[in-house]
Amino acid sequence: MRVSSDCQAGCIPFDTLSLMPPSIADRAARADDERFVTVTGRRTTLEYAVAHAAESLLPVIRGVSIAGLLTGGSATDTIPRVAGVRTMDGTEFFADLVVDATGRRSKLPDWLQAIGARRPIEEAEESGFFYYTRFFRSTSCAVPQFRAGFLTHFPSFSLLTLPGDSRTWSVTVFFFTGDSAMKSLRDPARWTRLIAACPSHAHWLDGEPITDVLPMGGITNRDRRFVTGGSPVAGYDVLEALTGEEGVVAAATQRPDLILIDVQLPGIDGLEATRRIKADRALRAIPLIVVTS
Repeated sequence: MRVSSDCQAGCIPFDTLSLMPPSIADRAARADDERFVTVTGRRTTLEYAVAHAAESLLPVIRGVSIAGLLTGGSATDTIPRVAGVRTMDGTEFFADLVVDATGRRSKLPDWLQAIGARRPIEEAEESGFFYYTRFFRSTSCAVPQFRAGFLTHFPSFSLLTLPGDSRTWSVTVFFFTGDSAMKSLRDPARWTRLIAACPSHAHWLDGEPITDVLPMGGITNRDRRFVTGGSPVAGYDVLEALTGEEGVVAAATQRPDLILIDVQLPGIDGLEATRRIKADRALRAIPLIVVTS
């Protein structure tokens, strides 16, 4: 994704180091401080910016539903290789790489089983929290400044404030799913009174509400493992590395055709491992996809 596309859509660069508490006296710049700079925006705006950038690089087909997977030459007799997708109207699209980004309700396990692959191992656990969010837009050119960090914990709830695009921001109240009394915050007046009672956050109400209070619950952390017993459920031969350091070594010694790397890894994280891989001239041409939950 190109940052320029995000900025044209109204997103803004934001340096999270600007929220360091006063107790941190050493504020000298570090060589890797740029990793703390992000681009903020509401999800719809960010998706628009991604789509706008993608359309200049590859064809984008909208309004199409997938019925199943296509197979090609397999790496082994027992492991089918995904070679594309078939749409509901029967159109077939073949590709070197198929990415499923349909989220927690993905039908991919069923699709894999339909082509003779093993179902991925899935583990799921309720997150245990519920939240209410409201979005605001500035009525002037100014956006409220942070008087606390992004996330502030209170005894029975937490507050999350996030800058958005085009002079917008969001305020979110998190609480334990079992705290039924807190669900009364679905009422905008009660939600507003709670925020107004927090001195470091009340000023975030100084804007025009552009949504109602939006509830979100039933959030499940879901983990699907597509490599079981040392072999993939579908596709090519897969090499596993359990730490960021092992991943860098495996990339250098095995020279894979594609690298998938998680952001959160033991040892060095996925972003640092990616930097080391891309710094190696012999490895930088290998396609690399960074994934996170």
